[in-house]
Amino acid sequence: MVRRRGGHSEAERRGPNAWLRLAYPMFRGLAERLESSRLMRDLRSLCERGGISVHFRAYLAGLLFAAIVVPIAALALSAAVHIVLLGYPPIVGVALSLIVAFASAMVALGAFLAAPIYRSRRWRGQIEGALPHMVNYMETLASAGLPPEHIFERVAEANINPAVTRFAR
Repeated sequence: MVRRRGGHSEAERRGPNAWLRLAYPMFRGLAERLESSRLMRDLRSLCERGGISVHFRAYLAGLLFAAIVVPIAALALSAAVHIVLLGYPPIVGVALSLIVAFASAMVALGAFLAAPIYRSRRWRGQIEGALPHMVNYMETLASAGLPPEHIFERVAEANINPAVTRFAR
């Protein structure tokens, strides 16, 4: 990914990918209904901490889309492999394909649930690494008499590191 001014990659500037543009119209209603549940509130807070830039309802629609499309694709592909290429009897091939489809659904859901956790831990590590430099920089600016708002503006402009810049803004 190529980083541009402001710390955003080109992919982040273009907006949602084709996957979400397809998923959102299909699952918007269900995502709206699920959005208020307790489990989804926890997921929303994880997404906010992880800096997921997609609207939460669209993220839920993508999760639902992946939970349906990935296992169906895995089932079809796996059945073809088991029955046609490996020569299993159809009932055995379908049974094995159902196992593969279930596993692929769990992997897809796990990826959507783990992504915000991974991103928040990555941001935390980046911030902790840059914290001593940022504190010294802020202390220097404060000793020069700048008010707190201007200090944070300067930290955001300094691009000390993407995580610090994001939170300073």
